[in-house]
Amino acid sequence: MESAEWRLLESWAMDGTLNRIWQLLLTVHLHWAGFEVAGSDAEVVRFWYSVLHRLRASGFRLLHSAGGAGRTVLRRPLPGARSAYSLTWVRKRGPG
Repeated sequence: MESAEWRLLESWAMDGTLNRIWQLLLTVHLHWAGFEVAGSDAEVVRFWYSVLHRLRASGFRLLHSAGGAGRTVLRRPLPGARSAYSLTWVRKRGPG
């Protein structure tokens, strides 16, 4: 799933797989767009946001986050940011 997490999460949201999951532990990578994700930096960030929005709309809430190594986002240095984050999401209620 390394660097394909964004498309995998999108696919799970679209095909209903997220509705059968109650907890997600994953690392998201921000140093580059990821596999099969293309476009301008703004389009990539909008895509990432849309995936996170779908998680929340499916009833997930972010329980914990921890920054990983590196300090670049989309191959640019960004003070205060990390290139990867480990995230723990837990479903608080059913979808919808």
